[in-house]
Amino acid sequence: MPRGRKKQSQESTPTAGPLTDEQAATALTASAAGPAKKGRGAAKKGPVSIVVPTMKIRTFQVDVRGTSIACLDNDETGEGSVLVSHAWSEKAIQEMLDKQMGKPKSGKKDPKDPWKDYVDSLYWLSPKPENPTEDDVKKAVFGFKALAFKCAMVSACRNLDDVPMTFARGAFHVLGDTTHPEGAMVKLQIDGKPCVPVMRRDMVRIQMSSDIRFRGQFSPWGARLTIRYNDGVIKPEHIINLLNVAGFAVGVGEARAEKNGEWGGFTVVGKIAELEVA
Repeated sequence: MPRGRKKQSQESTPTAGPLTDEQAATALTASAAGPAKKGRGAAKKGPVSIVVPTMKIRTFQVDVRGTSIACLDNDETGEGSVLVSHAWSEKAIQEMLDKQMGKPKSGKKDPKDPWKDYVDSLYWLSPKPENPTEDDVKKAVFGFKALAFKCAMVSACRNLDDVPMTFARGAFHVLGDTTHPEGAMVKLQIDGKPCVPVMRRDMVRIQMSSDIRFRGQFSPWGARLTIRYNDGVIKPEHIINLLNVAGFAVGVGEARAEKNGEWGGFTVVGKIAELEVA
């Protein structure tokens, strides 16, 4: 053989295209084994087999109803349950942005407007009028962050044995209407009827000072959650159990149980059939 030429490999070139599960497992096994070692440091054990099964993604819906740790026997009716919403207002976002950009503050602080604070604290799913009236609020449709329920379920893993929070984060997701500027939202409803808010007033303490807050309250309240999950690692009944633990031990919204409050509790009141198989 002339010098400078390498011996051509007699192995066949792999064909292009997706790998089957068997081919993928073989490739992963070879990758895990790594190059063969020679000499005294050679590994005595054989290759480690790694198999990544195909995911089975499914979706189902479940109804939840607000509950209260301060009331008895209200799991079905939702009486006494409280969900307090506190969305970011455009004014608060602009003030924060101006501060971060180093813009000087205006010398005079705007007077508090309880009604505006109230309507701005709500997550509007229907179009929000420029100056909403009481009739506008009664006819509107409101929601709540879908991620709040997912976070509550992940946090609830602290109350369970051998259920890591990292596992829950990747095992399922709570879906919602993604057209809202603040993220995916679930509609607040009971038996298909939109939940109607009322304005509440609370004294709150911020560091060393106090303030009066006007926010939207839903009582009773409920929602229909659409949950997408990996059927290979978790089942719907396990998700429902985790939802109930989250509703009891964590909650959603302002002053929830996780934050030493008594609002935002919920329980599962009905499971809907599977929607799809992906």
